[in-house]
Amino acid sequence: MRVRTPAGAADVTGAVRHGFQDITYLIAFMAPTVDAETFVTDLRPEDALRIDAPRDPKTYTTATLWAHLGLPEPETEQKVRTASVCPPCIKDERRPAVQSITAFVQEIGHGRSRARC
Repeated sequence: MRVRTPAGAADVTGAVRHGFQDITYLIAFMAPTVDAETFVTDLRPEDALRIDAPRDPKTYTTATLWAHLGLPEPETEQKVRTASVCPPCIKDERRPAVQSITAFVQEIGHGRSRARC
Protein backbone atom coordinates (compact mmCIF):
# COMPACT_ATOMS: atom_id res chain seq x y z
CA MET A 1 0.00 0.00 0.00
CA ARG A 2 2.99 2.26 0.51
CA VAL A 3 1.63 4.07 3.54
CA ARG A 4 3.47 5.49 6.52
CA THR A 5 1.94 5.37 9.95
CA PRO A 6 2.21 8.51 12.07
CA ALA A 7 5.34 8.80 14.21
CA GLY A 8 3.33 8.45 17.42
CA ALA A 9 1.32 5.42 16.26
CA ALA A 10 0.97 2.53 18.69
CA ASP A 11 -0.35 -1.01 18.38
CA VAL A 12 0.65 -1.07 14.70
CA THR A 13 -0.33 -4.35 13.09
CA GLY A 14 -0.85 -5.56 9.56
CA ALA A 15 -1.40 -8.53 7.32
CA VAL A 16 -1.33 -9.54 3.67
CA ARG A 17 -3.78 -11.94 2.08
CA HIS A 18 -3.00 -13.42 -1.33
CA GLY A 19 -6.24 -14.23 -3.09
CA PHE A 20 -6.97 -15.90 -6.38
CA GLN A 21 -7.11 -12.63 -8.33
CA ASP A 22 -5.90 -10.01 -5.90
CA ILE A 23 -3.81 -9.19 -2.86
CA THR A 24 -5.38 -7.55 0.19
CA TYR A 25 -3.27 -5.49 2.58
CA LEU A 26 -4.49 -4.60 6.06
CA ILE A 27 -2.96 -2.13 8.48
CA ALA A 28 -4.27 -0.87 11.80
CA PHE A 29 -2.83 1.45 14.43
CA MET A 30 -3.78 3.71 17.33
CA ALA A 31 -2.82 7.39 17.25
CA PRO A 32 -4.05 10.82 18.28
CA THR A 33 -7.24 11.50 16.29
CA VAL A 34 -5.64 14.40 14.42
CA ASP A 35 -2.80 12.12 13.27
CA ALA A 36 -5.24 9.40 12.16
CA GLU A 37 -7.23 11.97 10.19
CA THR A 38 -4.04 13.37 8.61
CA PHE A 39 -3.07 9.81 7.64
CA VAL A 40 -6.38 9.37 5.81
CA THR A 41 -6.12 12.81 4.17
CA ASP A 42 -2.69 11.86 2.82
CA LEU A 43 -4.32 8.91 1.04
CA ARG A 44 -6.26 11.50 -1.02
CA PRO A 45 -9.79 10.14 -0.49
CA GLU A 46 -12.52 10.98 -2.96
CA ASP A 47 -14.72 12.42 -0.18
CA ALA A 48 -14.24 13.49 3.43
CA LEU A 49 -14.52 10.95 6.22
CA ARG A 50 -18.18 10.15 6.79
CA ILE A 51 -20.05 8.22 9.44
CA ASP A 52 -22.16 5.25 8.42
CA ALA A 53 -24.66 3.40 10.59
CA PRO A 54 -23.01 0.29 12.05
CA ARG A 55 -23.99 -3.01 10.51
CA ASP A 56 -25.21 -5.98 12.51
CA PRO A 57 -22.12 -8.05 13.43
CA LYS A 58 -24.23 -11.22 13.47
CA THR A 59 -25.21 -10.95 9.82
CA TYR A 60 -22.48 -8.79 8.25
CA THR A 61 -19.90 -10.64 6.18
CA THR A 62 -16.87 -9.31 4.34
CA ALA A 63 -13.78 -10.66 2.65
CA THR A 64 -11.49 -8.33 4.60
CA LEU A 65 -11.41 -10.40 7.81
CA TRP A 66 -10.08 -7.96 10.38
CA ALA A 67 -10.50 -10.78 12.89
CA HIS A 68 -7.17 -12.09 11.59
CA LEU A 69 -5.62 -9.10 13.38
CA GLY A 70 -7.78 -9.60 16.45
CA LEU A 71 -10.08 -6.71 15.54
CA PRO A 72 -13.81 -6.59 14.84
CA GLU A 73 -14.99 -5.51 11.41
CA PRO A 74 -14.98 -1.69 11.43
CA GLU A 75 -18.35 -1.56 9.67
CA THR A 76 -19.92 -3.16 12.76
CA GLU A 77 -18.44 -0.73 15.28
CA GLN A 78 -19.76 2.54 16.75
CA LYS A 79 -18.12 5.93 16.07
CA VAL A 80 -16.41 4.81 12.86
CA ARG A 81 -15.89 7.20 9.98
CA THR A 82 -14.88 5.91 6.57
CA ALA A 83 -13.51 7.16 3.25
CA SER A 84 -12.64 5.47 -0.03
CA VAL A 85 -9.65 6.03 -2.27
CA CYS A 86 -9.02 4.99 -5.87
CA PRO A 87 -5.29 5.65 -6.47
CA PRO A 88 -5.46 5.06 -10.25
CA CYS A 89 -8.47 7.41 -10.53
CA ILE A 90 -6.63 10.27 -8.87
CA LYS A 91 -3.30 9.38 -10.51
CA ASP A 92 -1.57 8.80 -7.18
CA GLU A 93 1.92 7.97 -8.42
CA ARG A 94 2.82 6.57 -5.00
CA ARG A 95 0.38 3.66 -5.39
CA PRO A 96 -0.03 2.93 -9.12
CA ALA A 97 -0.71 -0.79 -8.58
CA VAL A 98 -3.24 -0.36 -5.74
CA GLN A 99 -6.81 -0.48 -7.07
CA SER A 100 -8.66 0.77 -3.99
CA ILE A 101 -8.25 1.65 -0.34
CA THR A 102 -10.99 1.87 2.25
CA ALA A 103 -9.93 3.78 5.34
CA PHE A 104 -11.64 3.75 8.72
CA VAL A 105 -11.10 6.02 11.73
CA GLN A 106 -12.75 5.01 15.00
CA GLU A 107 -12.68 7.40 17.92
CA ILE A 108 -11.81 5.51 21.09
CA GLY A 109 -11.74 8.43 23.51
CA HIS A 110 -9.24 10.78 25.13
CA GLY A 111 -8.35 12.30 21.73
CA ARG A 112 -7.21 8.96 20.29
CA SER A 113 -8.46 6.90 17.39
CA ARG A 114 -7.83 3.56 15.72
CA ALA A 115 -7.14 3.85 12.00
CA ARG A 116 -7.51 0.91 9.64
CA CYS A 117 -7.16 0.49 5.94
